[in-house]
Amino acid sequence: MSGLRDGLGEWALGRGDEVAAQLLPGEAATRGAIRTRRRRRAGAIAGGALATILGVAAIASALPGTTAVQPADNPLQDISSFNCGDDWTLQAGETNYEPGADYYFDSPVGYWTLTDDDGDTHTGFSGFTAGLGGMSWQGSMQFKGVTTPKATVVAVQQGKIVGAFQGDFARNFSFDGSRLEAFAPYPGQCGDLTAVANSGKYTYHLVIQVVEVGWEGKTLATIVDPSGPYTVDIDGLEQWGEAAAVPTAELREPQGDTYQAFLVRPTGQGACRPLQEAREDGTPSAASLQYTVSLPGVQPLTSGMWAGDPVMVLDKPLQGEWYANQMAWLVADDVGAMQEPYVVWSEDGKQLASSLEWISPIGAGNCAFETRLDPVEGAVFLVIWNVDWPAFIEQNPGADLTSMTGYTTWVYLGQAH
Repeated sequence: MSGLRDGLGEWALGRGDEVAAQLLPGEAATRGAIRTRRRRRAGAIAGGALATILGVAAIASALPGTTAVQPADNPLQDISSFNCGDDWTLQAGETNYEPGADYYFDSPVGYWTLTDDDGDTHTGFSGFTAGLGGMSWQGSMQFKGVTTPKATVVAVQQGKIVGAFQGDFARNFSFDGSRLEAFAPYPGQCGDLTAVANSGKYTYHLVIQVVEVGWEGKTLATIVDPSGPYTVDIDGLEQWGEAAAVPTAELREPQGDTYQAFLVRPTGQGACRPLQEAREDGTPSAASLQYTVSLPGVQPLTSGMWAGDPVMVLDKPLQGEWYANQMAWLVADDVGAMQEPYVVWSEDGKQLASSLEWISPIGAGNCAFETRLDPVEGAVFLVIWNVDWPAFIEQNPGADLTSMTGYTTWVYLGQAH
């Protein structure tokens, strides 16, 4: 038995509970996020997307043929570090970084697919119109021991990466048992930002990494393009990019007890983390309606999350304010892999506290999450399921309120430290 195999065996024996927690079915959250992202793309195109598919063959009951995975010599690279503008330099094939690493996994098999306007899946396509449709790689991969995959897809043109989920890759692949799916970005989609890309031919590459399960999982192998790269002709990217590239709002730091607030309609029905995903996709945007709210007694923010070190504490007792005892959640630029953090109100103020019963936003999917308490980073918002309408009307005279229903208030609290 190799040294790697011995090491993994000892690791698993000493960390059984940790392994079990890491293997909870969080993939459901990822799939919900992928479905939500597809719906957002559709809604971003005024008048609806054509999603014309060129040269499509209906998907067969059996998997299309796949190519054999050959050895490759690729350097170890963080799978989240594929950024737009970088050169694409990886070779197709499998690279093992530890002796005996290939004992723990079988080579993946799979194929490229396209989802059309009606949600139907196709293979054998040569092009499509940007909008509702989206590409993905679907396949399977077998693992032994305490190993699991990570996966991402990038779009490349003329040797440059022009579409990549970057640090957001974890929301765009799923692994369930042996089934592996990785969603493809559009050209111009670069992490949290979207730029206008020209219609034309683009080549998609899949990168899979095999990692040890655990907080500091070591990368054992990288597999590039197990079923080959896929070149496709995408039309309508200019219109899609112009509609999707909505700039985020310019944030104003709090002044005393006065805070910048935005009116936002909830999106992502059925998603696992609709509020957090909305923030990651640019909410609040420059087009969001704004007003100013008073929120006395907010103490300096922290990067903690629960009980003894909450991100936000309000030391002023509640006295019937518009936000008192309303359903509320905390949203930030980064809350890791945890579920939507629910705000618990107390008699002498409020703070974010842990709870055995999660309360998800209205319309959120019923999803499983890993038990994690990641630190909060970046801009922090208190999302209140209510609006201070008197304040909004006073600050926005002449606003047409007849259609203004279903809004929430996103209060910008500042930066977590």
